[in-house]
Amino acid sequence: YTYKYLCQLTHTLYQPLHALGTSACIAIALHPYCIFNMGFILSYAMVLSLIIIGQHHPHTSYVSSTYWTFIAQIPWSYWFWKKFAILSPLGNSFALPWLSFGILPCVLLLIPATILSQNCIDILLWLIETQWYYLYTLLSYITYFDP
Repeated sequence: YTYKYLCQLTHTLYQPLHALGTSACIAIALHPYCIFNMGFILSYAMVLSLIIIGQHHPHTSYVSSTYWTFIAQIPWSYWFWKKFAILSPLGNSFALPWLSFGILPCVLLLIPATILSQNCIDILLWLIETQWYYLYTLLSYITYFDP
């Protein structure tokens, strides 16, 4: 967002590839050995894939964007793990809404709940733990069937 804000201040066109490249350069400058970290490589490679797909298919629905994300991860998944994650669209179709509309709101509600009472905090923490448990169980079942 900082890059986008700077583009607005300087009246230049925001380009996601430039933002990604700038972000990677800053990360490498701060931590030079992160270039060898699998998380760094996968994160930037996936975001690059999503930017490229987003430029070719700018107006997609949630369902089609899930499948485009699946297509984007195929080369990276195969490169690192030597297998295709066939059921990842199914897992993502459950996990992303569950995280976005279930777990994340409960986590965000913890901030104002600290002012209210310990009972509110305990209930929210129980909800978060319960949702994580069921999401983990569901994703474990899906993973079991993925070759």
